[in-house]
Parts: sequence; structure tokens; C-alpha cells
Amino acid sequence: MKKHKLTLLDDTTISMYDHAERSMKSDNNVIISRTLKAVDWIEKHIPLTKEEKNRLHAHLNYFCGIHSYLEGKRISSINYCINAIINGGAKIKYVELLAKSILGRKLISKIK
Repeated sequence: MKKHKLTLLDDTTISMYDHAERSMKSDNNVIISRTLKAVDWIEKHIPLTKEEKNRLHAHLNYFCGIHSYLEGKRISSINYCINAIINGGAKIKYVELLAKSILGRKLISKIK
């Protein structure tokens, strides 16, 4: 990784501008597909340690889990969450998304 300009970090702060083309407002299936392709490219072109691969896959699965949840695909979201936990440990955000995915978006919106 030292030769490449990609760095995987656990702790980052990201500031986002809310706009019409933001991923949370786009076609979630396209976002998932493009993300999977990007990770595939990374794995083919950038040598990663086992730890880096696990971290990459944890973030990948969490991200895809969010977009599956938003799409209403509970089973897919649950599977992504389980894989995020397998690769990244039982982080609170992974477990919270798993719980939300099990309950479903409709039920959670009724509770709120």
C-alpha cells in the first residue's frame, strides 16, 4: 500500500454537502453494484494485508447493508450486516443496523 494513494482508516471525520445526487437519494441497487465493482478493482490492483482486507470488507458490507436497508431488502441487509460483523467485529453501528434490518424500515417508521 505504500506505493498507492489509498489509505484505509478506522477513525475519520467526513463532512458532506446535502445535494440531489447524494448517494442516499440515488438508486441503491446501482450504488451497491458500483461499490462491489470498486472493491473488486481494489483487490485486483492493490496489495492488501489480511487486516486491511478485513477492514475493507467490513466497511463494504456495512455500506451495502445501509443501502439494502434503504431499498427495503431486509434479507440482503441482514446478510451484509453479518458479514460486516464477521470482518470487522461487533461494532455498535453494525449491530444497530442489523437490529434495524431485522425489524424492518416500515416497523421502525411506525415506532418513531
